[in-house]
Amino acid sequence: MPLVELRYLDVRWKASGTAKSVTVAPRSIPIEIELDGTMRAETEIFHDLYPVLGMRLDDALAEHTPVFVTAGEDNVRMQPVSDSEGHTWWVEAGPWHERSKRHLCELHRTIGKFEIQVGDQRLILNNVAAGLGRVELEDFLRDFQNDLYWLLLGFGSGKAVLGGRPVPGGSKGEIGHDQRPHGADLLLADALERFSEAVERVLHRPSHDLHEVHGLQVLAKLRPNQMSFRQYVRNPSVNRLQGRQAEVTVDIAENRYIRHMVQVAAKLSEKLALATTRQVQALEERAASEIERCKEYRATQYRMVESSVFDRQLAEAQETLERIRGLSEWTSEQFPADARHIEISIGKQFGEGGNTFFCNKPDGKPTKDPSRGIKYWVIKLPDALASAVTAARPLRPTYEIDAIMSVQAIGPEDQGRLLELHQVIAVEPRSEAIGRKLRKRARLAASDWLAPLSREERLELQQEARTAELRANTYSERAAAGNSAASALDRSWKRLSRQNRDWGRMGVRSDPQMPFGMRFSQTPVYSACLAAFRKVSELADRAGFGEDTLDAVDRIGILHASALYEHWCLIKILLVLIEEFRFVPQAGWQELLIRGVTGNRETISIELAHESFDLCAKLDIQPVLPNGRTPDFRLRFKRDAWFSRSLDRTSIFSRASAPSDWDGQTALVMDAKFRNSWKVGELGDVLLTLVEAKRYGGDRDRVFVLQPAGRTVESPNSPLDWGKDCDYGQTANVDHMRGHVRLAPGAQASRSTNNLKRLIALHLQAYFPAPGSTPTELSDTDYSICVRCGTKHIAEKTQWLKTKSGYTYWAMSCPSCEMVSTRTHCYDCRTTLFKNGYQLTYHQTLADQITNVFCPSCGAFFEEEHSHQVQTV
Repeated sequence: MPLVELRYLDVRWKASGTAKSVTVAPRSIPIEIELDGTMRAETEIFHDLYPVLGMRLDDALAEHTPVFVTAGEDNVRMQPVSDSEGHTWWVEAGPWHERSKRHLCELHRTIGKFEIQVGDQRLILNNVAAGLGRVELEDFLRDFQNDLYWLLLGFGSGKAVLGGRPVPGGSKGEIGHDQRPHGADLLLADALERFSEAVERVLHRPSHDLHEVHGLQVLAKLRPNQMSFRQYVRNPSVNRLQGRQAEVTVDIAENRYIRHMVQVAAKLSEKLALATTRQVQALEERAASEIERCKEYRATQYRMVESSVFDRQLAEAQETLERIRGLSEWTSEQFPADARHIEISIGKQFGEGGNTFFCNKPDGKPTKDPSRGIKYWVIKLPDALASAVTAARPLRPTYEIDAIMSVQAIGPEDQGRLLELHQVIAVEPRSEAIGRKLRKRARLAASDWLAPLSREERLELQQEARTAELRANTYSERAAAGNSAASALDRSWKRLSRQNRDWGRMGVRSDPQMPFGMRFSQTPVYSACLAAFRKVSELADRAGFGEDTLDAVDRIGILHASALYEHWCLIKILLVLIEEFRFVPQAGWQELLIRGVTGNRETISIELAHESFDLCAKLDIQPVLPNGRTPDFRLRFKRDAWFSRSLDRTSIFSRASAPSDWDGQTALVMDAKFRNSWKVGELGDVLLTLVEAKRYGGDRDRVFVLQPAGRTVESPNSPLDWGKDCDYGQTANVDHMRGHVRLAPGAQASRSTNNLKRLIALHLQAYFPAPGSTPTELSDTDYSICVRCGTKHIAEKTQWLKTKSGYTYWAMSCPSCEMVSTRTHCYDCRTTLFKNGYQLTYHQTLADQITNVFCPSCGAFFEEEHSHQVQTV
């Protein structure tokens, strides 16, 4: 544990060196400790926001005064300030600026590394530019809060607006209707509206008390007291004297408590109304986007080819062949007498050595010789040449090789021949693929890089258009239902706000202490008002969103943008799992989520189960890895065959929560890095640090960085929409094990959600087993869902197909949105591949044929002879 704590402070200065008020950020800044004990942390610079970095010392360092080392290597003693709880924080206090009434700080204006020394302890600060100002961060905070409210109250999955799905382990209809015809729980919007109606009835005739007051009275109506007699003795001839009077007041304990209830309900309805309105707008925008996409796909006849990606892929292919040409081991100018010349093509790997391959004729046909009893030839290459030949296999080159070699019989009954190269003199690879690419490039350049769609591309676009149309209908329906809820919430908000003002005008104060009198039990309108509020509280508390939660979320400030971005990413991950992939969270997940976004750093796990079958998910927040490192998020999936046979949906969580069950699952590790821009190569260096230095992925887990900046891919190799913003580890030998994804708020939120959805789909689809090798093996119990809408795939919508070469692949059509996911295998290394349409495919594709994917393991792609062709079975 570090001996210091870092938090941002909002310090209001009274004068130089004297703090007027100190507000502490709700979350600390993470500190990493190196092997030599040096502590490291990352801090931020904002455009027009000046939070002060505060350091709180452990008792072991309490006797020391921290020293701040400036960029000019000057040692400046830090200054102590105290917060409202009496804790002492040490801050950098530079020269006093009289106009702005604050101390100028080096950390506010200088990017780079700084050092703070406390006794024998060293803290290194890496000060970076956030690239945002106060307005942008306030908008960011508002987006985060609205998304959080939307998620917590069940709107994201449709529970609160559309009736929703039951929560395993909890009562049905936690927020909305549970689809029972009678006795269904009220929607929270309905409960708020009924509460406001009950308050209106109380306001129409509020209860009151009579209070004795003193005032002037005519003698005929005088109710004398001591003051009356004294005044009369002094002046017996007066017509009016001070006496006792009765005054009616509505400022009683019960009314004060009702006003408090009104204020709580008004605040809740305000938050929900704003969040619902914003999400309805987002749904309407997504529906409009899907409609435009549908129209565009149906009208498309030509596709613009990314010339830079095409040229890069062509250059990479040419470089692959050039590397082979440069692997000659012969340095003498004299050609050796025992060298031989052969012309061959190299096939698949033979055995497990890694450098032995089947040897075929230049036309690719087997080199068997029945007359001599030879059924096959294999060739053994030097290690360097074997590696280069493996990389070139997708180009299917033929080779002219001059080398010193030997031949020996192998295999049962000497039916095979091994051709071993001992010393390579020259290798000349030739590939028709390069020639075809060059000719195609000339044609594309002549047509301004517009390529007519192939038949397969047209069919896929038409299918994508149909999917977009269905998704637009779904978004429109949800927006309409959300609009109805938003209108009801807005009415309640305005009505409750007006009622709060009415109580104020009547002189009724607010008091959160419930009175002990009998009025709430004996007066019907007061009883109804209390019962209606308790229903509101019950529904809100059941969602983990009571009054304390509202206050805690409101206290989340903009003083630590990186922490705010982490919270926002967490909300987006849960929204994708719940709203897009139809996972249902465990009972009590709302409380865990609130702890995760309002408390200090701690490890929290939220478990989810798919609504239709036995697939579980576990999202760990700030997990502690076996090596002691703590990434931001870790997502794991788990299949549980027992779950589909169980009648008790709630027990899935108790079974899935066993540590041994989850420890055996591969994970998607995500780390949020808040940057508005990156230097050249900086993002790659950060990713490399997470993978190699911090070992976030260990030996088997995927590691991805979530960040908000655009155009972070320096040399895009994918022609798809995400190619310039995301790297899914789609290149050969990376196999989707590491990368970075753009996840940004604001105008890019919809596209960013697709980026995140694509990343989670990448990891999720790795858990889906093959549906079977024959059509008769198809079953509804197979584990597979649509990665666009989360609906379970069914046997009736799955086709068993074969390529021209006889390889099996599957086309799974979603019964809801009709998106077709194609599950196939690399013809070379047999790695499983998925094609999820134009939007959700995460593999690299050819620039001029985006339906043709590269294998992320070996780099192979389907040539014409391996292309998909439907066969009737």
